Amino acid sequence: MATLEFNIPAGNKDRIIDGYCGHYNYQDKVSDAEGNEIDNPQTKTQFVKARMVKALKDPVITYEMKQAREAESATIKTDVENIDIT
Repeated sequence: MATLEFNIPAGNKDRIIDGYCGHYNYQDKVSDAEGNEIDNPQTKTQFVKARMVKALKDPVITYEMKQAREAESATIKTDVENIDIT
């Protein structure tokens, strides 16, 4: 497995995490299954990591799906154009 690292100066770590969480609407309190307000079990750091993973994966999914659609479309087009209709 490859590793992708970001180095943030220690003095800016909280600023980066707080800004990222604020931008993506991290909630300090959430509702549990019974509707009670509880502390968010996902830490801000976990939230940032999950959002960053999503930010890395989503464009790959979009790109590969586009490539697959284009390839399939070309195949279908060729297949249909080769139907001998008289």
